[in-house]
Amino acid sequence: MGVTHQKLVEILAYAYASTGNHIYTSGATGTNAAVIKGALRANCPDKLTVLLPQSLSKQPYESQELLSQVENLQEMPQNDHLPLMEASRICNRKIISHIQQVVCFAFHDSRLLLETCQEAKEMKKIVTLFYLD
Repeated sequence: MGVTHQKLVEILAYAYASTGNHIYTSGATGTNAAVIKGALRANCPDKLTVLLPQSLSKQPYESQELLSQVENLQEMPQNDHLPLMEASRICNRKIISHIQQVVCFAFHDSRLLLETCQEAKEMKKIVTLFYLD
């Protein structure tokens, strides 16, 4: 994801958190990092939950600094033995179970994200999908 798209995502997350919405996201790279930065900038730490698909130690080192600023960080060490794709699929399902609306930024070939959006629709969640290509 380009810098311009990351800034837009960060602004959107800031706006959502500032207006009292609770934000759930995963990981800390790309889009997820932009979401985390925006929510943290809103100075509403209770409005951000980050669910990691695996243990914090499995996250890229440069992401761990950002994640250290998140008050509500939930790890899934039980998934450490799984490939990241499968651990992410489990994590996304858990996120969907907590939310009412999905805002997703994806490419047309982002199979896991598109699959997650479809599952959310089947669960009668509001899904807003932005394509980046």
